[in-house]
Amino acid sequence: IQEDLLQSRLFFSFLSGLKLLPLANSYAFDVLVTSEDYIKGKPAPDAFLIALGNLNKISAFFLLPKNILVIEDSPEGVEAAKASRMICLAVTHTHTADQLKEADFIVNDLSNLEINNLTVALK
Repeated sequence: IQEDLLQSRLFFSFLSGLKLLPLANSYAFDVLVTSEDYIKGKPAPDAFLIALGNLNKISAFFLLPKNILVIEDSPEGVEAAKASRMICLAVTHTHTADQLKEADFIVNDLSNLEINNLTVALK
């Protein structure tokens, strides 16, 4: 399975092949986008824009790219998020902070990330 974007409402990241897993048949995710759903991969914004479009089809309110937080760990993913005009939180999992410098926020890991603090930072 290749990491990309796991999607749950406003916070998402893709995971290629997820549709093959039992988890995909659960109600854990409102929208799933995998590499089967788009032609151009990262750094093209297609995957993120498709996910947003699919969310807007089922959402009670209309979401704009600026209302979406993308969590990424690659320079190509950060570039795709920014090209889609979404907010990007980069995690220095596989790349350095310098390689991810185009992201809006950079953290070493997600273990201490609090949604309330992030929500305040995004306003």
